Amino acid sequence: MLSDQERHAEAEAAYRRAIELDRQFACPWNGLGNVLSDQKRHAEAEAAYRRAIELDPNPAVPLRNLGFLIEFDLQRPGDAAEMYLESVRRDPSYNLGLFNLRSICHKLASLADTRPTAESSAREGLALAPGDSGLQAALAHALIERDAWDEARLLVESWARGATAWHD
Repeated sequence: MLSDQERHAEAEAAYRRAIELDRQFACPWNGLGNVLSDQKRHAEAEAAYRRAIELDPNPAVPLRNLGFLIEFDLQRPGDAAEMYLESVRRDPSYNLGLFNLRSICHKLASLADTRPTAESSAREGLALAPGDSGLQAALAHALIERDAWDEARLLVESWARGATAWHD
């Protein structure tokens, strides 16, 4: 059985061969980014994801993958939020993009210096995916953290009634 490192080398070689065959095909660039990220080769992974984003007409997946790299490996949650949000902009039905956007909004709402990013990201996410309960909860969290209790209360009450709009 091959070690994980040998499998990474094998996968990297396969993706690089695919790229040589068609440098304009986004999929192997995204796969290469995944393999490089797994190996903690962050700068190379980021470059591969960015190339996939350039080439893919609907880059929701590489945008989400780049966001994941930026959030967890590069520790830049604000930048990750933008990647997740762009992923949802490109495909509002992409569940992993929505999941990561919900998660990062909650994380950012807990940090005083990133609360505005959490709130604006959750609001835009809700404009793209109206009624998403995870984004509603993230927005309520951000509002409560900045002491906007009245707006948070209206949001939660409308959410409980099943409405998607909570203000005039």
